[in-house]
Amino acid sequence: MSGNAAYEPGGMYILLSALPDGGMHWGIFVMVSPPFGMIYNATDSDGTWRLDEHMTENVASSQNILGGLLIKRRIDENMQDQIHNVLTRVPCPPQGGYIQQWGENFRCRVWVKDAIERLRMAGLIGNYPTEDIWDEAFRLGESARRNGQRGVLANSHALRY
Repeated sequence: MSGNAAYEPGGMYILLSALPDGGMHWGIFVMVSPPFGMIYNATDSDGTWRLDEHMTENVASSQNILGGLLIKRRIDENMQDQIHNVLTRVPCPPQGGYIQQWGENFRCRVWVKDAIERLRMAGLIGNYPTEDIWDEAFRLGESARRNGQRGVLANSHALRY
């Protein structure tokens, strides 16, 4: 699917956005009530890493989003609060640095890995390996970029768990 993608109300997605240098920016999006949703992502727009979490209404129409991987369905208001509490506590080291758990330097994609792991450990998403979810999202973004697509949506295998 491309263009104005149909994000599921109550769905949680890993979002991948195109960057000018050919890379991808990673974040998590929770569709609250179309067109509104919460975006969570690590950003270093001012040279220091920080968590950016805000309500948005333009995800479905954004031309920068390569794709979204659905990792959870039917999130109710109570679960939204739990997810928010987990995601706002995921560390975002201001100076970045090497993250031993993931074997790489801190970036937005590492923040997403850590967020997925914490959501999984809290029982808020399926008990499917974090690295496998991350790999699914990466492949989705790479495929969309390679094929010149935007707004491609896919379901994660984690939905089965």
